[in-house]
Amino acid sequence: MVIVARDRGGFDVGEVTVGADAQGKSAILSGLEAGQKIVLSGQFLIDSEASLKSTVSRLSSAEPQP
Repeated sequence: MVIVARDRGGFDVGEVTVGADAQGKSAILSGLEAGQKIVLSGQFLIDSEASLKSTVSRLSSAEPQP
């Protein structure tokens, strides 16, 4: 799972397929399109699957900024 930034603000959750790891980098085989921006780090505190689902729900429903 990755957090994807929307073009006009807000965030979505994307499911990706991860391939081989090499030199600290992972190949993404599917689930993203060229040019999409993803969150690489942030202040996310996820202590359980329920918390993750709540966070995902809030990010997905956030209103885009003008």
